[in-house]
Amino acid sequence: MAANILKFRKRSGLTQDELAQKLGVSFQAVSKWENAKSAPDIAFLPQMADLFGCYIDELFSREVKQEIHYDHCSEFPWADDTVIRGVVCEGRKILKVADGLVDKFTFEIVGDAKNVKSECNIEINGYVSGGCKAGESITIDGDVSGGCNAGQTISVTGDLSGGCNAGHTISAGGGISGGCNAGSSIKCQGDVHGAVSSHGDIYVGGNVKADKINGNVSCNVCECKNITGKTMISNEPNKIKVDDGTVIDYSNKESIMNYVRQQFEKEFGEGECVDKMMEFIDENATDDVSKGIKITGKNAAKFWDTFGEMFKGKK
Repeated sequence: MAANILKFRKRSGLTQDELAQKLGVSFQAVSKWENAKSAPDIAFLPQMADLFGCYIDELFSREVKQEIHYDHCSEFPWADDTVIRGVVCEGRKILKVADGLVDKFTFEIVGDAKNVKSECNIEINGYVSGGCKAGESITIDGDVSGGCNAGQTISVTGDLSGGCNAGHTISAGGGISGGCNAGSSIKCQGDVHGAVSSHGDIYVGGNVKADKINGNVSCNVCECKNITGKTMISNEPNKIKVDDGTVIDYSNKESIMNYVRQQFEKEFGEGECVDKMMEFIDENATDDVSKGIKITGKNAAKFWDTFGEMFKGKK
């Protein structure tokens, strides 16, 4: 006991005199306890245990076995719901993405699951029916309903419904419904329904039917009137849908010229001046239209000398 009193007193940051004052004894008494010249009265033991933050058994070097009641935990920072949570702790602290350690852990579920949440990576081999949210990446071998949100990547082998948001890439082996938003590219083997936003390119093996598209998209058929970016029609590789929904055939000079005329007429109205600009472009543009109509060198300078005043103040 003598060595334990000394150990716990120092661990608690107390001097012999401070401990003596708290117990109502002299510091000489405490010194005798720690040097095994005498022992404290049994009445002092509960108070000493409280001061040291230990169990009375520990003062006697006895192992303390605590019974843990898992069904009685009441200090978690979430409601008593049906969500399956994967938690990483350092001591009693629940770690979050900002702590910089959770990316090294993966919460793995073998089989189907409902609503799943974790600050770390989530890997599920089965169907998810109530959504999935991860601070890091999500990998699911199956379908997902209820949506998916990840701080990093989302990779799903099946269909993904309920919408999805990822800080990096989104990849789906099936279709995506409910919209999707990615910090990088989006790749989908099936159809996509809902608003689509990507800071990278969007590759869709099927069709896209969206209220809004933000990014360059490649697909079979695209139904969207609000597009910020270019749309490549996969089964018609020479065609592209531009921001206003117009489809241009880049292998056809007439298709490109018609679009250019439409844009000029929107800005300047129909008339002789637009006719002259189109005539000039037709005569001086490069022969290769695979990348659009181009006027280069002296011809470009001549165009701006002739028509430049018209474009002042225009987009």
